[in-house]
Formats: sequence, structure tokens, C-alpha cells
Amino acid sequence: PDTQQVALPLREKAAKQHYSIGDVQLFLKLVLEGGCGLRTVSRVLSVIGEFLGLPTDVASWYSGRLWLMRVGYYKLTAPKIQAEDWIWIVDFSIQLGKEKCLVILGIRQSDMPPVGQALRHEDMEAITVEPVKQANGDIVWKKLEEAVGKTGVPRAIVSDRGTDLKAGIEQFCQTHQKTAMLYDIKHKIALMLKRYLEKDERWSQFVDYAHRLKKQLQQTDYGYLAPPALRAKARYMNLEGRIAWAQKALTLLDSATEEKELLEEKLGELENHQQPVEKWAEMLKVATTTEYFVSTKALSPDLPVELALHFKELPRLEFPETRRFRHELIKFIRTQAFQCCYGSRYFGGSVPHTGRGNRGTSRQPDSAHGQ
Repeated sequence: PDTQQVALPLREKAAKQHYSIGDVQLFLKLVLEGGCGLRTVSRVLSVIGEFLGLPTDVASWYSGRLWLMRVGYYKLTAPKIQAEDWIWIVDFSIQLGKEKCLVILGIRQSDMPPVGQALRHEDMEAITVEPVKQANGDIVWKKLEEAVGKTGVPRAIVSDRGTDLKAGIEQFCQTHQKTAMLYDIKHKIALMLKRYLEKDERWSQFVDYAHRLKKQLQQTDYGYLAPPALRAKARYMNLEGRIAWAQKALTLLDSATEEKELLEEKLGELENHQQPVEKWAEMLKVATTTEYFVSTKALSPDLPVELALHFKELPRLEFPETRRFRHELIKFIRTQAFQCCYGSRYFGGSVPHTGRGNRGTSRQPDSAHGQ
């Protein structure tokens, strides 16, 4: 098509609007797809306009926020397609004071991304975003029943099975027995890692050592050697940084020629944890491989067999605890897949939390150990 013909609609203004459709569209794209803040977009457009000698009548961040809210309101309230293949993900997203925000996102199985591609935040439809003063099973059940009026009864509900969510979803599934109740894979893996690691005395010793070392090294010339902090919340969902630090530090100790004595002085105690670190790294690779497998292939009756065969193709696991961990993971995937209909794929992995951009997309782990 003619470029001028395409540009004309973008220059048009909606009724009672100062800025053109193109102005609004560009502003929102920079926020939603470019990951820019509202104030940043306003300043960037001003700089570009001045540099190119264009009119500099740029919308303020406040106008941009109003546009963003209108789009969000439309997405939330627009009629959804009534269908039998919806899959919901339910969670309490934000807490302010005594109120929590109950979020129900959904995707139809017919709209699932192809095999090999993880679900992204923009793939989901916002079904319910509602602050609640009481977070209990009855409230969750009531909101789920209200959401049925928007999409129809879902084929499955995915959650982290927090106490309040679990009670409400179970009550819902008792009424709608064709709805499968699925466990978010990332939260399940974190729970399993927590169970294994908290029973391991060497893990608590390692955590204490890393905490002491961080205090010793921070705000010194050797701060770059300090381990990353573990999160206060959801720490077992974010172990990669601490384990990767330990592996790199041990490699540095083994290979260093210059400043060998200095490194031994600062990091020498870490060598006492070398074997446990290798075991935890192996366990973490099994976990990330499983999470990636579920996130990119989706749950199906065939997935447990595919996952088991995938592990057989990988190097043998060295530690008995890791082999038990892998066995339990496959067993869990099997119980989830048992709820899936043949010929269908079910979302079973984590989707990025509500926020700007798509910074939470899954990626292929570097490697993973197998049988």
C-alpha cells in the first residue's frame, strides 16, 4: 500500500482528543513493547522531535498513563469468547495494606503457542483483576464462579496451591468435575528443592558461610568476590545465582596463578563445600531442565515418557539424592499429565508476573544431567 495512505489514519484524531491516533499508538508501543517508563517515553519523544526538527507537541507522562489505563480497562472488560477449552491461571498478585489483588488470567488451548515456545504474558487474556479484603477459599470460589460467566467453565486451573487458592479451587472443581486442577511447575519444583535442601545440614552451613562472607567482603576492594544475596521470599525459586557463584569461585581457586594466596585467604573455606555444591548444581540442572520441558512443550499425556527419555539421553547423574529428585519430578509430571485429555496440550508452567515487558520468558538451560 501507498505509504501516505497508511500514514493518513495515524494522523487522524479521535473525537475530543488533542493527539492523533499515531501519537497514542507510538506512546503505548514504547511502553508496552519497548519496556520504557511513562516519563521516559515523553522525554525520548521530545528529544527525537527536536533532533529531527519535527513539531515537539509531545504528550505528557500523565496523558500516557490515561491512555494505558483505557487500554487496560478495555482488555479487562471486553467480552471474552465463550468456549470449553479455556485454561486459567489464578494467583494473588499484589498486597497493599489489608487488600490483595486476585488475578485470573486465561488462554484457550486453541491459542497455545507452538511446541518449543514458552507461554508469554501477552499470550494471556485478563479475565479478573479484583482487590479483595479477605483472602480465603470462599472468596476465591465466588470469584471463580463469577469468571465462568465471562469465558465458560475452564478445562483446567493452574495455581501455586497456596492455602486460600487451593481451598477455593477445590470447591470449584467439586462443582465442575471436568475442570482439572494443575500445580504450577515452578512452584512445585521450588517446594521440592526446599524439602531436599532443608534436610541437608551442609546446605545450612553453606548458607551461613556465604552470608558471613558477603558481610566481610562488601564495601571492600574485594566486593566483586561476594556471593549474591538470597531473596527473603521465594528463595528456592531463585537459587541459580548462589550456586553459579559457588561454582565460579571454586573454578577460580583451582585455576588462579596470580593472587593465589589472597584468594585462598578470602575464599578458601568454600573448598570445604565443593562436593555439596556439585550435588546441588546437578539437582538444579534437573529442576531447570524439567521446568523448561514443561514450559515449552506444555502438559500432555505423552510428556512424562518424553521427559524420561530426554533424561536417559543425558549424562548419568552422580549423586543418589539427585536421582531420587529426578524420579520424584517425573512421578509428579505423571500425576499432572493423568488429568490431561489425549490430543490436547495444557499450560503447566509459570507465566511472567504482571509487569512491563516480557522479561520472564523461559530459556533453554545450558545443560542438564540425566540417567
